[in-house]
Amino acid sequence: MQLNTISLDKTGKFSKLILDYVNNSDALSEFISEKVTLENFKSKLIEKNLSKDKRESC
Repeated sequence: MQLNTISLDKTGKFSKLILDYVNNSDALSEFISEKVTLENFKSKLIEKNLSKDKRESC
């Protein structure tokens, strides 16, 4: 199976702010404490204790 991808900026569906955020732009560094990475996202889930049971009870 062949996988084709397209960058988010080429879709025309995302604002400059979102693109800067996902691309870890230095322009947002004073507003964002951690870079956008899978590891940082996982650590935030653990830190916030966002278990499946807890999410389903909301």
